[in-house]
Amino acid sequence: MTFSEFWQLYPRRKKTPAITGRKKAQEKLEAVVKSGEAAWEEIIGGVKAYADCDNVREGYICLPVTWINQCRWEDEYEIPQTPEEILAAKPLSERTPEDWGKLLGPPTPFNKALIAKHPDRLAGASEEVRETYGLRKDYG
Repeated sequence: MTFSEFWQLYPRRKKTPAITGRKKAQEKLEAVVKSGEAAWEEIIGGVKAYADCDNVREGYICLPVTWINQCRWEDEYEIPQTPEEILAAKPLSERTPEDWGKLLGPPTPFNKALIAKHPDRLAGASEEVRETYGLRKDYG
């Protein structure tokens, strides 16, 4: 594994895709590996996790040399959740119509027919959500 692999994997900002400080980052990273502070495999694993974390997806990306100086390969990054995981973690009383829409898809005739066959999928949903997907008001 080499610095080139690290550099290719490091996330780029959408507005300014060029990364600055390649030479300093390379010098620092090679010194870290040479000193035994971290192995290439650990650093590459860390940069892959960093590239997939929510902060990076939202555009908060630190400069590579900062990431290296702060030993960020040691950080624990939260794995992004799917809409289903987010919805499952939310109490029923706090689920919004948008939450249900992410899980069930738009209220198309097909989805409405599917919900009609499996009304338990909307257990705990608000009256507004049940009506959106075509369930009767008296469904409990």
